Amino acid sequence: MCICATDPNCTSTVAIYDVDQAWTHKPIFLKRYTVPGLVVACSPTDSLLSSTLECYYDNTDCFRTLMNYTKQTYISNVEQSAWFDVPALTYNQSNSRFALHMPVSTMLRQTMIERRHDSLDYDRFSESCPP
Repeated sequence: MCICATDPNCTSTVAIYDVDQAWTHKPIFLKRYTVPGLVVACSPTDSLLSSTLECYYDNTDCFRTLMNYTKQTYISNVEQSAWFDVPALTYNQSNSRFALHMPVSTMLRQTMIERRHDSLDYDRFSESCPP
């Protein structure tokens, strides 16, 4: 178990738990499912950046499990609930330069421009596009 107050880089995997309804003094949490690729960290931003998107793609059972549990929890806790199905992401390895298990932080770093190199050459432009 990690504590953010003593370790700001603390992370752990996300899991779905049920509470044992027969508890008397202290609740008993039963782990039902470990969500692959999802990480909980000391802040929501760190959690997102440390996680992968693998659970949100259509070629995994994880997405169906996560959506079923979310729907079940939502409907049982909200009066007059209106549910809508969220489609899974489509992953095509041949069309993506990002691996399925790549952390969001790596994807973000690889999509950002680190440095812009401006090169203005009016003479060369005038030669290539004469009036």
